[in-house]
Amino acid sequence: MGADELDIDSDWKKARAFLLAYSTVVLLAWYFSADLNSISMMGVSIKIKDNAHNVWVIIAIINIYLLLRYIQKLPKQSIIPNETMRRVTENVLMERAIIFHKRKLIKEIMESEAQTEYDPKLAIQKVIRIQPCCQMLYREKHELMKDANFPPSINQLRHQYKHTISLSIPFTYQAKDQGVVTSSGYQTDLTPNAILVAYCEIYGFIKGALFTPWLSEYILPIIFAIASSTAAIYSWLIVNGVISGTH
Repeated sequence: MGADELDIDSDWKKARAFLLAYSTVVLLAWYFSADLNSISMMGVSIKIKDNAHNVWVIIAIINIYLLLRYIQKLPKQSIIPNETMRRVTENVLMERAIIFHKRKLIKEIMESEAQTEYDPKLAIQKVIRIQPCCQMLYREKHELMKDANFPPSINQLRHQYKHTISLSIPFTYQAKDQGVVTSSGYQTDLTPNAILVAYCEIYGFIKGALFTPWLSEYILPIIFAIASSTAAIYSWLIVNGVISGTH
């Protein structure tokens, strides 16, 4: 990490700290109906005499400024779910797709083996267990093609293969005359239906947001600042009689 990257990271953390601290104070002042006739800045107490009815709008303006500064200091593409979030969603999709399509996969295995010439004694009577190993097809393609002269980018491959899963499925089955037999694996690609994909993306996003730092580090400060700015503007409107309400 270069000096410039360290500076950007440091500036972002400072901007986040200022934004969170200020937004917290604003929300506390709004919720507990704090007396804003006097404020303390940098250890200096300031008593407000004129234009006290506009204090809340000034507070909101400062909050919005700190929010804009925070957004400007955000690391590149940090608003977009990162690689950790993407992997959480993909793991959910692969796990659910295997469960949902288990019968289909077993049927494909039996049909494939039935078309293969081999010892009749090993003919499948019943698939007992499958043990799928899987990864997203675009990741597999990227790994295979990375040493090519002009390899496609992982984003291009992700767009091309989207939600397709590459499967290698070792399985155990009951053979016709040889008892229980274990096969080294059946290779196939699986593309889950749109409803399952939508469910897994929503569930995976929620899971990733809760169990990875992306939401709390990058997104929640923005939500927090918007909430505090809204509370300040709401209070200003009430104080000035624009809307009715209690504060």
